[in-house]
Amino acid sequence: MIRIPRWQSSFALLVGLGIVISAVTHLVIAAPKLAQSKFTDIQGNWSQSCITQLASKGIISGYPDRTFRPNSSVTRAEFAAMVNKAFPTAKKTRNSVKFVDVPSNYWANNAIETAAQTGFLSGYPGKVFNPSQNISRAQVLVALASGLNYSPTQFATTTLNTNFADAKTIPGYAYAGIAAATEKSLVVNYPEVKSLKPNKLASRAEVSAFLCQALAGSEQASGIPEQYIAGRTSSKSKYYVDIKGSDKAKGTQSSPWRTLNKALASVPPDQGYTIQVGAGTFDVGKNVSVPSGVSLVGSGVNSTTITGELRLVGVKNITISRMKFDGKNRAYELGMSILDANKLTIHDLAFNSYANTALNMERVSGSNIYNITITDSSYNNRIAGGGGKQSHAFGIGNLTNINLHDINIDTRKRGGGGMRTINEDWVGKPSGSKFKISDLRNVKLYNLDIKVDKWNAWGSGYTPQMALELWHANCYNCEIYNSTFNSTLSLASPANNQPTSIHAHHNLWQGPDNPFYACEVSSNNIEFDHNYIRGGAYPLASFGTKFKNLNVHHNIFEKTGGPTIVGHFREKRDNFKFTNNTVYANNSKDPFFRLTKGDGDQQEIRNNIFYNSSAQINNSLGTSVGVANNIFFNVKPAGSKAIEFDPKFKLSGALPSPYYMPNSGSKTVNFGAIQTGDPVWTVGKKTSGNV
Repeated sequence: MIRIPRWQSSFALLVGLGIVISAVTHLVIAAPKLAQSKFTDIQGNWSQSCITQLASKGIISGYPDRTFRPNSSVTRAEFAAMVNKAFPTAKKTRNSVKFVDVPSNYWANNAIETAAQTGFLSGYPGKVFNPSQNISRAQVLVALASGLNYSPTQFATTTLNTNFADAKTIPGYAYAGIAAATEKSLVVNYPEVKSLKPNKLASRAEVSAFLCQALAGSEQASGIPEQYIAGRTSSKSKYYVDIKGSDKAKGTQSSPWRTLNKALASVPPDQGYTIQVGAGTFDVGKNVSVPSGVSLVGSGVNSTTITGELRLVGVKNITISRMKFDGKNRAYELGMSILDANKLTIHDLAFNSYANTALNMERVSGSNIYNITITDSSYNNRIAGGGGKQSHAFGIGNLTNINLHDINIDTRKRGGGGMRTINEDWVGKPSGSKFKISDLRNVKLYNLDIKVDKWNAWGSGYTPQMALELWHANCYNCEIYNSTFNSTLSLASPANNQPTSIHAHHNLWQGPDNPFYACEVSSNNIEFDHNYIRGGAYPLASFGTKFKNLNVHHNIFEKTGGPTIVGHFREKRDNFKFTNNTVYANNSKDPFFRLTKGDGDQQEIRNNIFYNSSAQINNSLGTSVGVANNIFFNVKPAGSKAIEFDPKFKLSGALPSPYYMPNSGSKTVNFGAIQTGDPVWTVGKKTSGNV
């Protein structure tokens, strides 16, 4: 998958065009080719009609042997000649450039100069054009978007991810240009419409097809089979639902159906049909199934509203987009339930007012879920002592190769969790009971914004309101990034023998209702880096038995309550590293670390800044912790085992590296998002015991 920030779309187009346009100049008619419309080698070719039409207009030409050679590549010079003939009235928006490698007597000199002036092509540094260089498909599309002054009207990443299975291979410079070309129906992919192959050299047939599509808007050319045009669905493969229609109608654009239920019951499955749903409210009722291979496209989240519950069970190749799902003031339990499905694209949806959960996904693979907003679709009725239950807004379980991104969840109205793994309810289970386990494999969760009601773990019973709860989930190659939470991220594997792998980075935890735990971990192989955490009694809490490999680095911890940063509870965790972090606190109640609940091997705290603006506080480190090269201010050792160097970590008998001790002073140091008066520090003496 690919993603660029929204504000970059126009910029990326300009930059991309500057680059691509300089690398794109190779498609034209070589001088010896003949302008003829009857070629001996295009009969039955998928682009035959298009090539014939362009040749009849003199835009392209063939070779003396009456061939067109549709599979041959195209040079930058040839492409310059093609676009000049295709768009003879294009406005010149740039000054003339004399390229050092294009002699005045070169056959395409005038075409190259004009293509550069009209914005279709650009040169390389040093006024080099490389006229004989072959051009790629991405370069052709970006060049056409530039010369025709096309810009994307929607998020470029949304367009690309929706239409191309290989979107992640698109060069960064080409995002906006190809997105704009897709919106304008310029992109032709043969034989697989979802396969863009942006870096493949463009063939003469493919360039001809792009030109045919570019000209089709002005009715100057056409002829490309519609099934190969990216981003377009044939009108013959669409059915229509309209609030003013009739279920006795035919479901066509001129004779639409009245209800979505009629459409779902009538459209045959797995034939690539799309149901276009018009503006208005459509009540489908409970547990209505969507056929496999049938897509639903609304008129926008502010125009099309579906009340009721949809089920996607045992389906594939479905797109659902551009509509709002409403629980009818919580009359419906669940907005959408997805089970045993693959190759889904679900995007640009809103869910509101469901009594239990907005969206549940279990046993789903190879899908892309994005641009989802969920409000008031959960509940919490837990009471002091742990009684009662709660629900979550978005449930996930047993997912493979899934991207979940650009999702907004707000459960603050009635309580409940944000997003969590689906497994057996654990509340009130007797000790030793079996849990259902969720496997998450190659799952990416990013650009999430999850807000839940504030929770108090100890004050009124165990009533967690967690933002993202991967509870009893085996996560293999899972990544969580670029997200904002106001409560806990829970990473809890059910067993310490699972080779899990989780990377949480570039996330933000923010108040005002700060979480008790920002992140709780009970799993192997977790990397936690480049995050910014504000508040919470324990920003990082480690639970469970005999887990290993927790690497915490390059984070900012800003504490406004009890200053404990990391707490290890129950048994030991081996290979714990806390490095290159910035820690700021303003409280003197608790130590920074609570690592005494079982010492582990290879525990390391180094290269950090620890700053406390209140009175000096204790460290409360265990006996098997290696500590070196940190900066401490208002942090003191406590007890005879406050800071010791683990002989299992250091070479046997070796003295520890020098660490830094604070001295009085008031120098201001800016470390990231926090700017405070920091002490002047000096290198302390080597020691084998306490600081």
